[in-house]
Amino acid sequence: MKASRMTKTHGSHKAQKLVELGWTIKHEFKADNETYEWYLEWEHVEDPPLGSSQDNCEEECSMPNDNG
Repeated sequence: MKASRMTKTHGSHKAQKLVELGWTIKHEFKADNETYEWYLEWEHVEDPPLGSSQDNCEEECSMPNDNG
């Protein structure tokens, strides 16, 4: 069973790089129609690439439930 891993970033360039590595954007925080923070999830069985989750917040991130 895979363990969900979360990370966050404040830069659009880093968010794009994480997506290219296989991370999925789960939530974007915006102000004045500009995104200032991205929360991403690693949805794969294997471990994420080294160096891709230096802002890792597996335990401390509390994500809003968008499922209802």
